[in-house]
Amino acid sequence: MKSYGNQLWMDPGERAAADRFIAVVQDVLARYDVDGVHIDDYFYPYPVALNGGPADGGPELDFPDEPSWRAYLDAGGTLARADWRRRNVDLLMERFYLEAHQAKPTVRVGVSPFGLGRPDRRPPGITGFSQYDKMYADVEKWLAAGWLDYLAPQLYWPRESAGQPFGTLLDYWSAQNAIGRHVWPGLFTSRIDATDRSWLPEEIAGQVELARARGASGHLHFSLIAIAQNRKGIADRLAALYATPALVPATPWLREPAPPAPEARLVDADPGYARLAFDNDEPRGVVAAWGRYGTTWRFFALAPADRRLPASWGGQRLGLVVISAVGRTGVESPRARALDLRRSSP
Repeated sequence: MKSYGNQLWMDPGERAAADRFIAVVQDVLARYDVDGVHIDDYFYPYPVALNGGPADGGPELDFPDEPSWRAYLDAGGTLARADWRRRNVDLLMERFYLEAHQAKPTVRVGVSPFGLGRPDRRPPGITGFSQYDKMYADVEKWLAAGWLDYLAPQLYWPRESAGQPFGTLLDYWSAQNAIGRHVWPGLFTSRIDATDRSWLPEEIAGQVELARARGASGHLHFSLIAIAQNRKGIADRLAALYATPALVPATPWLREPAPPAPEARLVDADPGYARLAFDNDEPRGVVAAWGRYGTTWRFFALAPADRRLPASWGGQRLGLVVISAVGRTGVESPRARALDLRRSSP
């Protein structure tokens, strides 16, 4: 552990620090049935000024990794110190990804780094902090190498920000995604607050719409509290954008076999609902269901605790139902028709 500013940090140059990090991840995967492991934007620390406050472009306190740096040089290392630090983080990220999947092949590994890319690759007009030079995080390399299943860059600026416009940054990260991993922008939803600097809900809603228009298959909100508190009506504004359920995009490169097609019957349930009763083993996860009401199809993502569909919608009675089982990584089974055995069936 190294003291830096007013915090204690593990030194990425020390093998014991990497071992400890991996051990914690392995412990979580062994004891909890998680779908993913997510890490935030801390690799080497954000710079601290020599006076102990936040760095503001003046002299910075260097990270105190002299012992591990000297050990590297004494062992014959030839990299410059900044390149050595980036190599330490690269090795940790690669090991994190590989060993997490060795422990649990279906787990999804994700990272939410600072939202600005390397200075030498940025689009014209993009300015701001360099995590590549200050935190030694070569995020573009990790994405190109496939050391993550999804990247959630923290695009915590408005669409019209002068040096960090949301859409331009999203396009940048999407362009780095040569092997087709998920790129889901992180939205600064908690910037909606009671201060004079608060964003309007329309900014977040506009970012959701822009991300969809640019082809992003999802997005993340930082954080849930703003939605749970419905700050300035943001939950109401988002409700229209989330009017129908959606499946988590599939991650086929994890090579999970597709589940078998479910065999199910549609039977009467609680008043106003029809329930799926399964003839073969009931799927353990989500069941995707498409219900036809008159001439209109509605989609439902049915969790294990509730396999019901509304018996009517918009004045139309539920007719045909098509279902599929969804695996842990979002891979779908073949689709099948659910046999309608409701007593109210014609």
